[in-house]
Amino acid sequence: MHRMPSPLAIVRTMLDLVLVGVVALALVALVIARVLPAAGHDSIVIKGRSMEPTIGLGSVIVLERVAASWIAAGDVVTITVPGRGTTYTHRVVEVVERADGRWLRTKGDNNETADPALVPVGWTTGRVVATVPGIGYLLHLLSTVPGIFAFIGASLTLYLAARLVEDLEWERGVARRGGRPAGSSDDGDRGRVVDPARSPEPAPAPAIERAVDQAAEPVVMSGPSAEHVARRAARRAAVVRNAQRARSRRLGASPAGQRGARG
Repeated sequence: MHRMPSPLAIVRTMLDLVLVGVVALALVALVIARVLPAAGHDSIVIKGRSMEPTIGLGSVIVLERVAASWIAAGDVVTITVPGRGTTYTHRVVEVVERADGRWLRTKGDNNETADPALVPVGWTTGRVVATVPGIGYLLHLLSTVPGIFAFIGASLTLYLAARLVEDLEWERGVARRGGRPAGSSDDGDRGRVVDPARSPEPAPAPAIERAVDQAAEPVVMSGPSAEHVARRAARRAAVVRNAQRARSRRLGASPAGQRGARG
C-alpha cells in the first residue's frame, strides 16, 4: 500500500522546489545579462505597458541586430532616439520609402493610435526575437549591491528552512520507530538495549561440543594394548576437563553467571 507523505515531507518538498526555482531564475538572469551580449544579442527590461499583452511589464526582450532592409511591417523593434537617450519598443505598422531613405511608422500594441512621428530606420537598435516574462524584476534586483545581498539571504533562508524541516522529519521518524535507527529490526542487536537479566546463556562452541561427544564414546578393547587404551582414555578425560573449564569460564563471564556467583 502506498503511504501518504507526512506534512513535514510536503513542506520540505515545497521548500526545495522553491529553492530550485530561485536558483534557476538566477541562472536565467545570468545568461541574459552576460552570455547573450557576448553572443551578439542585447537584452532590455521593459518598464512600460504600451506593448501589453504581447510584452508585459517587467519582461526582458532579446534583440538581434539586423540590416535596415530586413525590417518589415509587423516586426517588433527597439528604437533609440539620438541625443535624448530615449528607448522604446513598438511594433512596425508601416514602412515608408522616402527620398532620404526608409522611415518607420510604429505603434504600441496597447495603444489606440500610432506614434505621432515617423522614425528613420537607422534609429532601430534591434528586432525582438524572444521575450522572457517577469525576469526583468530579478535583473533589476541583481543590478544593485543590496539586491544581490537580499537574493543571497533569501536563498540561504530557504535552504536552512528545508534542512530544518528535514531534521524534524528524521527525529519524528526515529521516535515513531521507538528510538531505533532506520533500517534496524526487532531481532538485531543494533540500536537495541539488551537487558542483562534477560540475556541468554552463551552456547558452548561447536568445537567444545564435538570434544565432549568424542570423550563420551565408550572405549572398546579391540586389540590395542592396555597401556595404549589407558593413554587414549587419559587424553579424552583431559579434553573433557578442558572443555568443562572453558564452558565454566564462559558462563562466569556472562551477566547471568555473575548474578549466580553473587547469589
